[in-house]
Amino acid sequence: IGGIMLLSDDMTRSDVRDAIMRRETVIDVSDFAVPYISGGAAQPYISSFMGTLSECYPELFIIERHFSYIPQNGYLRYIYPNYKYDSEETEVQLDKFYTYINNISAHISDDWSDLEKVIYIHDYLAANYDYDTDYGIYDAFTFFKQKEGVCESYALAFCAIARNVGLECTQVRSVNQNHLWNVVSIDGEYYHLDVTWDDPIGNEVGRVNRDFFLMSDEQTKAISTTMTNTSTGIKY
Repeated sequence: IGGIMLLSDDMTRSDVRDAIMRRETVIDVSDFAVPYISGGAAQPYISSFMGTLSECYPELFIIERHFSYIPQNGYLRYIYPNYKYDSEETEVQLDKFYTYINNISAHISDDWSDLEKVIYIHDYLAANYDYDTDYGIYDAFTFFKQKEGVCESYALAFCAIARNVGLECTQVRSVNQNHLWNVVSIDGEYYHLDVTWDDPIGNEVGRVNRDFFLMSDEQTKAISTTMTNTSTGIKY
C-alpha cells in the first residue's frame, strides 16, 4: 500500500465542492496554487487536484473526470467542470443517490455507538456488494445502483453512509498500488478500514471478512512499505 496520501478538506476545500453543487460553470481555484507545466501535454498536478476532489466527496459523481481549465502565471486559475446532467436531471440523480444512502442509514439507530455504526456499514457493504472485475465503476452512485464497483466506489460509499449517520470519515489513497480505503473516527480516535479487501473476489454471498478492519497505523505499516501517520487508535 506504499505512497500513502490522506484525502481531506485540507487538500480540496469544501468551497470548491459547494461551487460544483451549485452547478457553477467557472470556478476560481487560484488559492490552491496548483502548478501548471508550461508547454506540457500532461498536467499531473491538475489531474491530481480534480481526482482528489472527486475522491473526497461522494456526491460529486455529477461531474466528469475530464474538464477544461485556464492557467495563469504558472498555476491553475480557473476550472470548467463538465456536468453529466442538466440542472433538472442533476436533482433527480442526487435524490436517488441520497435515497440509497438514507435507506441504508435507516437501519442504524442514533443510539448506537460509533463502533456499532462502523461495523454495520462495513459488514453491510461487504455482504451485499461485489468487486467490479471489469474495472468500470468508480463512483458511489453507480456502485449503489449496480451493487458492484472498484475500491474507490467502496470507499466513497462507506464514507457517504458514515457521514450521513454522524461519523467523521475520509479516504486514503495508495499512489503506488492505486488503491483507496477509509479512515474513520471512533470515539475521537482514527482507524483504517478497507471494505474492498474485506470483500474478496469470488467469495460466497453474504460472507464478511474483517482482516483489514479498524487497523492502527502500526498494523497498516505491517502491510505497507510506506505509511504516513493518519490513525490514532489502537483499542480495536
